Amino acid sequence: DVHIVEDSIPCSIITLTDNNLLKVEQQDSSLITLNNKGLIAKNVSILYLLEYLNEKVKANIGDIPIDPPFIDKTNGAIGDFEIEFDNDIPTYSHLKELLEKKYGIRVKHKMEKYKIHIIKDIGT
Repeated sequence: DVHIVEDSIPCSIITLTDNNLLKVEQQDSSLITLNNKGLIAKNVSILYLLEYLNEKVKANIGDIPIDPPFIDKTNGAIGDFEIEFDNDIPTYSHLKELLEKKYGIRVKHKMEKYKIHIIKDIGT
């Protein structure tokens, strides 16, 4: 049995401080590269970029992602992002600071209504 309920839960609200920073020409494919030298993301939505980083940049592979579910309030903004690292991949929190400073991408935590899928085993 599957049903959806809407409840107020902690969410990560994504906004842009300046929509003019993200102008990208129509491209066919998307790309994200993350290594010790930097982050390169081409033709990706801000939502997808943050979901990717939230999952990939953790102290241990089995750790729970830092941010709760995202709510995109950027109207699906897509862009190209490039950040160079000095030594190694920074923490997820520091990466978000860098994205805010360079691209105006802001993530704030707040209680919001969110659709939750409930799956129940009804037996066989």
